[in-house]
This record gives sequence, structure tokens and C-alpha cells, in this order.
Amino acid sequence: VPFQPMNTEGSNASLSSRQIDLGRRWLEEILELFPMAIPVSVGNRADEALSQLGVSHYQTRHPSRGGKSEFRAGLESLRRTVFKSADLVLPAP
Repeated sequence: VPFQPMNTEGSNASLSSRQIDLGRRWLEEILELFPMAIPVSVGNRADEALSQLGVSHYQTRHPSRGGKSEFRAGLESLRRTVFKSADLVLPAP
């Protein structure tokens, strides 16, 4: 889904099944434009959504609610596994 909806308190809201379905066309277009793209789900709901859509992807923890270090570790693992390059350096926190 290209845009994260907000709840009434102004924080991120969980995506509905309808919103995931609406995001499908955006994702299909992006993957068509960038066939070498490596989809990464950020958080469990994104992981579920990409799985529902049948998109092969990597998964990492969402950085909110104390997950920043696990999120960074997940990105670092992805860098080492997929890109196998020391040239891509994550910025310092």
C-alpha cells in the first residue's frame, strides 16, 4: 500500500483487506517498472499482505514501538544476504 492510513489519534492504523487489495495495482505497477526490485515487508501486516498477494519478499520488523534496533538488524541482514556488498552502508542511528 503506497500510503499508510492514520487512525483518529494520528498514529498508524492497521490496513484493512480492502486497502491491501487497492494497493495491489500500485505494487504490480512498481514491480513491472522495476523488475529487479526486491520487495521487503516492514512489519507483520505487510508480510501478511505480500503473502496474500503471492509476492515473494523478505520480511523485517517494523521500527515502531521499540523495534528500531531489530529493524536495522533486519536491513543489515538483507544487505549481507541479498546484496553481498560492503558498498551499501546504512546510516548511523
